Order: sequence, then structure tokens, then C-alpha cells
Amino acid sequence: IQYNTIQYNTIQYNTIQYNTIQYNTIQYNTIQYNTIQYNTIQYNTIQYNTIQYN
Repeated sequence: IQYNTIQYNTIQYNTIQYNTIQYNTIQYNTIQYNTIQYNTIQYNTIQYNTIQYN
């Protein structure tokens, strides 16, 4: 958790490849379970929540 800048929380379980690019995001929460490949690009987003199962 980063205060006064950006809040970024990530939990990864059994992931193979995980690529994330963030630009000017406020809050980004990601939970991944058993994913193979996950690519995320965010530009000027306020809140982005992603949950992946299999």
C-alpha cells in the first residue's frame, strides 16, 4: 500500500505470467487464482477491480 501517491494491492496465487502497466491510477486491486497469462494496461482510471478464477 502506498500512501499519498497510489494505492496498489496485488495477490497472486499460482500464476504463470503477470504483466501490469499503470499510468495515473488511483486504486487498483487484483486477485488472481490459477491464471496463465494476464495483461493489464490502465490509463487515467479511478478504480479497477479484477478477480479471476481459472
